[in-house]
Amino acid sequence: MVKRQPLRMCVCCRERDEQRNLMRFVVSNGEVVPDPTGRAPGRGAYVCSKPECLQAVLKKKRLSQALKAGQGEAVEKAIVALQRVKE
Repeated sequence: MVKRQPLRMCVCCRERDEQRNLMRFVVSNGEVVPDPTGRAPGRGAYVCSKPECLQAVLKKKRLSQALKAGQGEAVEKAIVALQRVKE
């Protein structure tokens, strides 16, 4: 029997995908930070790797809206690194 993967929704495009295909962000000390392990405590939000979603995270601050916290520099660095990997 195959174990099903949990589905999560991207905060930008609102499309559902398997949790392992999305990047998770959490609030830590009042700032949104990346959670590469997926195990950090607290409320999380997910973003897919589509270029338009990554741009929306940076320009429209979608993670800040979803998590009701300030978006720190760590988020910008993680998004830029992810964009480089995708290119």
